[in-house]
Amino acid sequence: WYEKLLPRWYVYHATLDNPWKLERVEHLEAAQLLWDHLVRVPHKLEHHDDPVWALVKQRTYDWRGDLGDRALLAVYSFFKKYNEFDKSENRAAYVSWAVPRAIETTNARGLRVLSPPLHFPFMWKEFDDTNLDDVV
Repeated sequence: WYEKLLPRWYVYHATLDNPWKLERVEHLEAAQLLWDHLVRVPHKLEHHDDPVWALVKQRTYDWRGDLGDRALLAVYSFFKKYNEFDKSENRAAYVSWAVPRAIETTNARGLRVLSPPLHFPFMWKEFDDTNLDDVV
């Protein structure tokens, strides 16, 4: 469960257009596929009130919360490390540059979604944004 099913579920979950709501039939079907492939005990996740599905969702919410906590700590530690970021205006300017805004697009189902930008400057030791075809 913890070593095989949940890590694969998290990978699936990370690909969702909207990772905040786990209400669609496709989510249940994906969990069922993982269950059938990885767990030797037969079980059918037939509805959204299923106890196994409830546990999958709860673990997903816990995982997401842990990611958020770690992200906050990482950002706090980063800004504490550099004197240049002692003022909120400097932090805001850096974030505006380092984390570009998502772009609204239409997905394969015709739904409007936010797509991540192609480049994230904060991920690189050096980033030259004068030529976005050759940034590193």
